[in-house]
Amino acid sequence: MQRLRSLKRRLTAGAAPLALAAALSFSPLPAFAATDGPTWAPTASERLVKLPTVYLKKSIDRDFQSSGLAAAIRDRTDELGSTQQAILELQDAMEMAEGEVRIELKHQLLAHKQAFVQALGTRIDLQRREAETRAKLYEKLLDRIGAEEAAMTPARQELVAAQHLARQRFESAIGDVDMDVFGSGAEMSRYSEKYAENRAAIEALAAKIAAHPMNRMPVFDGEEMDRKTYLQRLAEDSRTTLALLGQEEELLGYMGKLVALDAMALHDEIATAQAEEQGIDPDQAGVELSDAARLFLN
Repeated sequence: MQRLRSLKRRLTAGAAPLALAAALSFSPLPAFAATDGPTWAPTASERLVKLPTVYLKKSIDRDFQSSGLAAAIRDRTDELGSTQQAILELQDAMEMAEGEVRIELKHQLLAHKQAFVQALGTRIDLQRREAETRAKLYEKLLDRIGAEEAAMTPARQELVAAQHLARQRFESAIGDVDMDVFGSGAEMSRYSEKYAENRAAIEALAAKIAAHPMNRMPVFDGEEMDRKTYLQRLAEDSRTTLALLGQEEELLGYMGKLVALDAMALHDEIATAQAEEQGIDPDQAGVELSDAARLFLN
């Protein structure tokens, strides 16, 4: 009896008011200001712009993983895992419990569900920050690339193209010129032989660099993408993530309402059990205002 009254006091002081408020308006996400809490502040630096395209996202991912925001997301994920395990264990225990023990387990289960919803809401908020930060970073990188392209006037572009062709012609002819100087065939000196070895090594290294994975274009759906298209795709993916988080927030709202209803049901169950122990009809446990009014008429 004493334990039942203790449970009722705990529920009346905490879970029931929370349940009524949650049933009317449930908002599991913390009301953080834009600068509150853990953050991640990457910059669209020149170094980042100049990275090989396929290495770009890996560099951004590494920077994020070392941030306070990533650490907070990991902490909330760990918390969700342990809370979920506790909920499962409590549900299993309830199947074999009866009476006051079962009511106590229900109270613990309600508290863990409440904690789960709050932790999940916090993680959604943190993940939204990550997705928004990524989208802004990719857009800034696109702006920088666009500015560089705009700075290349038609005359400048033509000059760069001419220089590139001239360099190709020079590189294709330089070997023949140098080998003529050193001699060829049986008359090749030890210097010309060394030169040929060095040139072969240079060409092998150049081919290796050209074929290196870091110099390859990213591939999506079997199609190679240049740097600009790749960044546009990454920004689009971040916006898609934001849409999915919006769906998860809606799902979280329903989970919160179920927790509120469970709290109300537990409060009612305890009140009913207490009334029955006292020999009171639960339906007549309240005081009718009309009956109370007669006290003042006599």
